[in-house]
Amino acid sequence: GEKMPEISSSEKYEVILEHFDLLLKEKGEYTATREIRKHISWYVKGMANATAIRNKINSVESEEEFRKILKEYF
Repeated sequence: GEKMPEISSSEKYEVILEHFDLLLKEKGEYTATREIRKHISWYVKGMANATAIRNKINSVESEEEFRKILKEYF
Protein backbone atom coordinates (compact mmCIF):
# COMPACT_ATOMS: atom_id res chain seq x y z
CA GLY A 1 0.00 0.00 0.00
CA GLU A 2 2.79 2.56 -0.21
CA LYS A 3 2.81 5.16 -2.97
CA MET A 4 5.70 4.88 -5.40
CA PRO A 5 7.70 7.99 -6.33
CA GLU A 6 6.78 9.78 -9.55
CA ILE A 7 8.78 8.79 -12.63
CA SER A 8 10.77 11.63 -14.22
CA SER A 9 10.12 12.80 -17.78
CA SER A 10 13.54 11.61 -18.88
CA GLU A 11 12.82 8.13 -17.50
CA LYS A 12 9.49 8.04 -19.33
CA TYR A 13 11.21 9.13 -22.54
CA GLU A 14 13.78 6.34 -22.25
CA VAL A 15 11.11 3.71 -21.52
CA ILE A 16 9.00 4.82 -24.49
CA LEU A 17 12.02 4.60 -26.80
CA GLU A 18 12.92 1.16 -25.45
CA HIS A 19 9.32 -0.01 -25.90
CA PHE A 20 9.26 1.33 -29.44
CA ASP A 21 12.63 -0.27 -30.29
CA LEU A 22 11.33 -3.64 -29.09
CA LEU A 23 8.20 -3.25 -31.20
CA LEU A 24 10.35 -2.36 -34.22
CA LYS A 25 12.54 -5.40 -33.72
CA GLU A 26 9.60 -7.79 -33.32
CA LYS A 27 7.05 -6.36 -35.74
CA GLY A 28 8.72 -3.95 -38.15
CA GLU A 29 8.19 -0.25 -38.74
CA TYR A 30 4.67 -0.34 -40.15
CA THR A 31 3.12 -2.30 -37.27
CA ALA A 32 5.31 -0.76 -34.54
CA THR A 33 4.35 2.81 -35.44
CA ARG A 34 0.70 1.88 -35.25
CA GLU A 35 0.91 -0.17 -32.07
CA ILE A 36 2.85 2.46 -30.11
CA ARG A 37 -0.06 4.87 -30.63
CA LYS A 38 -2.25 3.03 -28.13
CA HIS A 39 0.51 2.95 -25.52
CA ILE A 40 1.40 6.66 -25.66
CA SER A 41 -1.78 7.58 -23.78
CA TRP A 42 -0.59 5.60 -20.76
CA TYR A 43 2.91 7.03 -20.88
CA VAL A 44 1.91 10.70 -21.05
CA LYS A 45 -1.15 10.60 -18.80
CA GLY A 46 -1.06 13.54 -16.42
CA MET A 47 1.78 15.31 -18.22
CA ALA A 48 1.55 18.82 -19.65
CA ASN A 49 0.04 18.96 -23.15
CA ALA A 50 -0.71 15.22 -23.10
CA THR A 51 -3.65 15.67 -25.46
CA ALA A 52 -1.50 17.45 -28.05
CA ILE A 53 1.18 14.74 -28.06
CA ARG A 54 -1.43 11.98 -28.27
CA ASN A 55 -3.02 13.69 -31.26
CA LYS A 56 0.33 14.03 -33.03
CA ILE A 57 1.41 10.46 -32.31
CA ASN A 58 -1.93 9.08 -33.50
CA SER A 59 -1.13 10.28 -37.02
CA VAL A 60 2.45 8.96 -37.12
CA GLU A 61 3.32 6.89 -40.18
CA SER A 62 7.08 6.28 -39.73
CA GLU A 63 9.80 5.61 -37.18
CA GLU A 64 11.54 8.88 -38.07
CA GLU A 65 8.36 10.90 -37.56
CA PHE A 66 7.64 9.18 -34.23
CA ARG A 67 11.13 9.85 -32.87
CA LYS A 68 11.04 13.49 -33.99
CA ILE A 69 7.68 14.20 -32.33
CA LEU A 70 8.69 12.41 -29.15
CA LYS A 71 12.02 14.24 -28.93
CA GLU A 72 10.32 17.61 -29.41
CA TYR A 73 7.82 16.82 -26.67
CA PHE A 74 10.32 15.63 -24.09
